[in-house]
Amino acid sequence: MVKFYLYIVTLLLLPFYSNSQNTLNEVEEVISKGNEIQLVKENSKLTQEEFLYLADKVADRLLEINPNSSNYNYRKGFTALHSQMDPILAKKHFEKAIVLTSSNYDAFSKNEPSAPHDAFFHLADCLHKLGDFDKAIELFNKYKELSREESELIADANLHIIQCENAKKAYAEKGSYIVNNLNSLNTQYADFVPLISLDGAVLNFTSRRLWENKANDAYRERKRNEMPDDSYSSNFSSNAWSSPKPASFNTAKLSESFLAQSMNEREIIIYSDSTGYGDVFFGVIEKSELSLTTDSIFVSDYWETHATFSSDGNTLYFTTDKLGGIGGRDIYISTKNSSGKWASPVALGINVNTIYDEEAPFLSYNGQILYFASNGPKSIGGYDVMYSKMNEDKTWGPSQNMGYPFNSPYDDVFYST
Repeated sequence: MVKFYLYIVTLLLLPFYSNSQNTLNEVEEVISKGNEIQLVKENSKLTQEEFLYLADKVADRLLEINPNSSNYNYRKGFTALHSQMDPILAKKHFEKAIVLTSSNYDAFSKNEPSAPHDAFFHLADCLHKLGDFDKAIELFNKYKELSREESELIADANLHIIQCENAKKAYAEKGSYIVNNLNSLNTQYADFVPLISLDGAVLNFTSRRLWENKANDAYRERKRNEMPDDSYSSNFSSNAWSSPKPASFNTAKLSESFLAQSMNEREIIIYSDSTGYGDVFFGVIEKSELSLTTDSIFVSDYWETHATFSSDGNTLYFTTDKLGGIGGRDIYISTKNSSGKWASPVALGINVNTIYDEEAPFLSYNGQILYFASNGPKSIGGYDVMYSKMNEDKTWGPSQNMGYPFNSPYDDVFYST
């Protein structure tokens, strides 16, 4: 979750703004008719509630009023980094924001000329992503000097510094392989969770792209203005990937993501938010028809985000934020018992799970290597793909980073082979 701290929490809102304006039309009305005081309050509320796509539009209007304001440049930099995912644009605004910062920043005051000291943290985050690791470390330390001891971002700054040091070492030991972009399949939207078939002929993946008939456009997630997740597949033929085809189980309103497939290609695992929490479902394909079922190990109020089979289909690894793990989202294992039912899942040990988040497990064909993503202190930034080898006693050994250029200071997740 992105953090936007409001140091003044007593709000004196004008009657016209007594309720949050959280639809595009309402925000556009505020932008066109609101005065500067109203715009500042609206941007602060939208950012606090994580409606960053809408907050970004209000920030643009504030910069039209005062393009040199450290306060307004901080607001724009924040949404550019965390909503548009554009560290180059965000860097430009944070560089203006740090000209004037204050420990008593009032996010709801039109008369506030400064940015919070957090601007140094977010500028350092931009530099981290852009590969300027030494300067990023310098600014993370600057933020720590200026911030209050109770700030939650101090722990994040310390983690970033560790990751920057990791990145400097990883870049110096750059691997010999080359990472290529699959431009024929990628779009302007998010394209992720690639899952290659064993023979390399079929690639299943998830995308938030707009449907040809635009049926999913009405179901954009309002906070980030993104369409729901949908599954697609492409075939490799004549040295090229075919035009992606949508999966039969896609719906315009809900998110569905293809996660794993059994060796016989008849059983699959998909993610769906149809329950309201986000759960993993098993699917069986019979005569090109798909039927979905779930299991008691996935029926909970927690968030199961990813799962994968072993090659024999008898072992399942999945991620969840359920209680009992080490922290954040952790990877759990479950095996089929003699009656074909999944046993109660058990969290993997500390060689895999951390107090941070682990995601997207993928098991090698021989079951001896577990690949997964982690955003903890072994990363060079964001999520990195890690691997752990199975010991003779069937436990998992210490995880290792896949290195650069496989990993980057951005999020690198969803390894499959």
